[in-house]
Amino acid sequence: MMRTKKQSQSRRDFMRACLLAGAALAVPRWVSSGRAGGALDHRRGVFHTVEPVPAETAILSPDLNIIPRSKWVAYAPRLSLVKPASVFTRLTVHHAGAGINMHLRQDDVVFDLNGILEGHLQKDYGDIGYHFIVDRAGRIWEGRSLAYEGAHVSGMNEQNIGVMLLGNFEEQQPAADQISALFILVDILREKYDISGESVYGHCDLGQSACPGRHLYVPYLAELKQS
Repeated sequence: MMRTKKQSQSRRDFMRACLLAGAALAVPRWVSSGRAGGALDHRRGVFHTVEPVPAETAILSPDLNIIPRSKWVAYAPRLSLVKPASVFTRLTVHHAGAGINMHLRQDDVVFDLNGILEGHLQKDYGDIGYHFIVDRAGRIWEGRSLAYEGAHVSGMNEQNIGVMLLGNFEEQQPAADQISALFILVDILREKYDISGESVYGHCDLGQSACPGRHLYVPYLAELKQS
């Protein structure tokens, strides 16, 4: 049953307070020193170049614990393949797709994120395509820096923040903690960048795609647009 706007706001206010009060997360780093000028991810054997990167932009609210990309990878964007971002006027929600993902452990999520990054690099994206990723435990991870345009909707990445939830929501239901974190993150991003509700999209709104999946789109995207 659809919640009233007042009930939805109360839930988001409660969950936001819980996240803001949370202690900093200790995330295992599977990246250690490799050869000169780089680092080696021992779980995948992928060499990541280490170059200067823009200041981390994950902390959108002073006490909100968004896990910075430095906690899961030491790869710097290939600057020739990414575009600097100017302003953001819209936001698009995605799912990872592929197989069902039930991972809750942090090290499993780190492995998943590195796999997505590798896939995007093979497509010459220059970096992971999404700005933020939300796992099933409700942890929010920084992906591509907000200093750069994303690579998540073909032909429509300009001024478009990409938020992706781990899982395939054509085949599975998103976790409650995952949805709560999504609403909190979208609320904060909309407030920071003055993004209107009508400018919050699912991938399928902008292109030929089933993303973010029927179990995420149908019950939740309308509420995100109206909040």
